[in-house]
Amino acid sequence: MTEQYKECNLIARTETYLDEIVSQSVEKSLEVLCACDGLHPMAEDVGLLDRCIDAIANNVRKEQLVSGLAHLECDSRSEKTHCQYWWVEELSVLNIELYKQVITAMRRKGVRADSIIQSIVHYAQNTLKDSQKQQPWDFGVVVGDKQRVIVEALVGLLATEKITSVPLYFLFGILRMAVEMDAGLSCKQEIERRIGFQLELASLDDLLIPSLQTSDSVFDVDTVHRILVNFLKRIDEEDYEESSQCTYESQGLKSISHSSVLKVGRLIDGYLAEIAPDPYI
Repeated sequence: MTEQYKECNLIARTETYLDEIVSQSVEKSLEVLCACDGLHPMAEDVGLLDRCIDAIANNVRKEQLVSGLAHLECDSRSEKTHCQYWWVEELSVLNIELYKQVITAMRRKGVRADSIIQSIVHYAQNTLKDSQKQQPWDFGVVVGDKQRVIVEALVGLLATEKITSVPLYFLFGILRMAVEMDAGLSCKQEIERRIGFQLELASLDDLLIPSLQTSDSVFDVDTVHRILVNFLKRIDEEDYEESSQCTYESQGLKSISHSSVLKVGRLIDGYLAEIAPDPYI
């Protein structure tokens, strides 16, 4: 297979194919990554995984820079999203471990944060939702360690993003799954924190989170309580001007207005009225 016996042998041809074909294409890099799924230790030892992962990140970043996709004009918002982030759907073929590595590489290369978030949302919808469900925020009923690992991994990928950059419908959808699967504490706390800092945008239906099957009560009141505590923490932190400037500007948050507090107050009043008939609360 080496040049010791004949020029242009298998190793040289493979290197040429990787450099000239695979490294220049997101699709080809994904094909190679998927093909390596059953050869993971060997592919990692020879550096093949890293080459493909870096190639994906580089090509996406290059396309965003060269094409000016951040300012691309489409006829509608949905078309704009499709034009900008065509690769989002492509990444859903990866298993969660490879997907995490690709997203990490994209962040390192400077790929746009909004496109990364869209990719995470799409990956969750594609790998976790019930195929019979049509709503993008309804992930259906899934159980098992594999799904729990995916949920915890995706929430971990969100940890470095600005609080307000992740859609609220997605946060509530994945929180329901985390509660249902009894995901790790840190996973649920991260979701609750993000929701708490946007609580004024939530609806009553959002808060009606089913409790675990082992619980007698219908709704998960403890989770909603923790979300409310996070909202109140945000108010308390605004008492410290220097702290609020550093924290909220970096997270893309604005100061809580009086109307936001009133909205949350009415929301909680409605929630309490809804759960009041439950005899197990």
